[in-house]
Amino acid sequence: MKKIKLLIVLICLAFTNFLFGQNSDECPPPYTRHIVWVGPETWLPRGHNWSCAKIGIEYCCYWDEISLQLKYEVSSFWFYCLGYGCECQPPPNEWNTFRLWADTIILIDAIKNCNVNLPSCDELPTPPQINVKEYIPSCWYWENYHFTKYPNEEDWFLILRSCKTERGKCLHEYVACIDYSKVPPEIIILFNNWEIIESPTCPFDEPTIPPPGKTWEATWRTTCFARSCFE
Repeated sequence: MKKIKLLIVLICLAFTNFLFGQNSDECPPPYTRHIVWVGPETWLPRGHNWSCAKIGIEYCCYWDEISLQLKYEVSSFWFYCLGYGCECQPPPNEWNTFRLWADTIILIDAIKNCNVNLPSCDELPTPPQINVKEYIPSCWYWENYHFTKYPNEEDWFLILRSCKTERGKCLHEYVACIDYSKVPPEIIILFNNWEIIESPTCPFDEPTIPPPGKTWEATWRTTCFARSCFE
């Protein structure tokens, strides 16, 4: 049974690596590219009628040991749909709530992948903290992506990608440390600040999905649109 479970895990990892290797942008050095998959259950209590099995968050990260800063930038969100027609994407009016949820997921994953040495929160009166800088594109587009894993077996992803043809970027800043007084130790993340680095050059008018004349059973991309940094 253990061998079977291990084989399933290896197959899933191979599928994920192939999929993202074919459909992702490389990160500029010294940043490295990563993807974290999470189930929708942590988002389900917010009342959405989810139809997706998993959510993938693709990002680039870099740990600066000299300045004690973890820097990362989100490049795409992958919503793994169950069947045709994806209903699991966050609505525009809950984008920032979704983003704050995603920030925690990304930060914990980036701490592991980028070899961040978190300081302890227990040192008083001034506990050391690392600074986290998250760069967020302001312009995005939707893509309905079709992937054939095996003959007669299809998968659909609704992807929210950063728009490379437009400008616009936001910065979210956090501080983080690890609390060893908790069992198990708990990573403490505190929101510190946000700012607009560059205003979006794309319009805030969000396109309809699927676009007019398209269906969930076809591949398509929307035009670029802006979403706010924070509200």
